[in-house]
Amino acid sequence: MPYRALFCGLLLFTFLPVRGQQALETVEQNYATALTTAKEQDKLVFVDFYTTWCAPCKQLDKEVFQNDSVRQVLGKDFVLLRYDAENDTVFHLSKKHHVFSYPTGLILDADGYLVSRKYGFPGEDFESLSASVFEFSEQALRRSRGDTVVVGYSNHVDGTIYPGFYIDYVNRTNTKIDSAAFHAYWDKEQNIFGEAYFSTLVYFARKGIPDRVADRLLEHREVYTTLYGSLDVEIALMFVSFSKLDAAVAEKNREQFAVALQYTRAALDADFAEEVAARYEEKFRSAGGE
Repeated sequence: MPYRALFCGLLLFTFLPVRGQQALETVEQNYATALTTAKEQDKLVFVDFYTTWCAPCKQLDKEVFQNDSVRQVLGKDFVLLRYDAENDTVFHLSKKHHVFSYPTGLILDADGYLVSRKYGFPGEDFESLSASVFEFSEQALRRSRGDTVVVGYSNHVDGTIYPGFYIDYVNRTNTKIDSAAFHAYWDKEQNIFGEAYFSTLVYFARKGIPDRVADRLLEHREVYTTLYGSLDVEIALMFVSFSKLDAAVAEKNREQFAVALQYTRAALDADFAEEVAARYEEKFRSAGGE
């Protein structure tokens, strides 16, 4: 059912008694319990990643996830796992799924495999926010009914497979990245298509990853897309492009800027790449570059 029709149906819940519906069951922070509940009830897990300081997260929770009518609709197919992304020392979901913006939504099947991901739920009021949530949940249901998951991610979570600087950063025990450890990680021999490597790459793409790593991402974009989906690959390439351009602007180096533009045009959609190029050309000139 298209989300607009679903929303119209949702409005009826405000005025009519609900029969034969199961309200959305909410689990706070406990990933294991959420999976067990989903398996018992033959449902998917809707993971709502939030932080205690995130205003849009609070609005989404108050206006959508706490709304009784929404809970009746979502409860048919989902268990809701509310997960504080900065309290990640037990189940390591933020690390596994490289959650760096809030709110982020994941849909997992009852075995823990990733079905769909969404960064942010656009909207300023109940109608637009709930429409965004329903659109995402409908897409996930269609994928799930087709037995479609993001194949690069296992359903096993192991917090020890990530580099120390990543663990510390996500857990907020140390957000000052050790430069030596950071560069040593990319230098060592490892599976560049593994989920730990990819999650670390996506998370730190905006932090200035080495050029050879950025080039390898671009070179193997089709492989990464097959494994992890186009959304994460496009986001990683976008952040890498921005990072390269920002560094060139800071250095006021025209040659470096030209190389960054070349990467951007290869990495991004053509129209978007030209928008980015124009914006950064202005930044470069404003910074005193020639």
